[in-house]
Amino acid sequence: MSVFPHVQSRLSVIAAAGQNIPEGTNAPVTVFLPFGSDTNQVVRVQARDFAGVVPINVVITPQNGPRRVFPAEINMASGNPAFTNVNVTIPLNTEATIHA
Repeated sequence: MSVFPHVQSRLSVIAAAGQNIPEGTNAPVTVFLPFGSDTNQVVRVQARDFAGVVPINVVITPQNGPRRVFPAEINMASGNPAFTNVNVTIPLNTEATIHA
């Protein structure tokens, strides 16, 4: 028996390609950019209950084509939770799943 429950560190994608995603959403984050959209987008990642500088990867996996990995870091010295914006490239006219 423990008095204090174990803290679970968590990374969350909280915004992608202009859409906000509520913290704690357990469903995969997916986006669809139609033709004419800008492929250069921003993904906002939140880190909760980590320590120091946390290296992360934002992975874009389209339904068609290879996945792309975008490395970044979140500095927990800025607070808990801490945030970072990651510039990514999302393909057009195909659904893409985003993971951190």
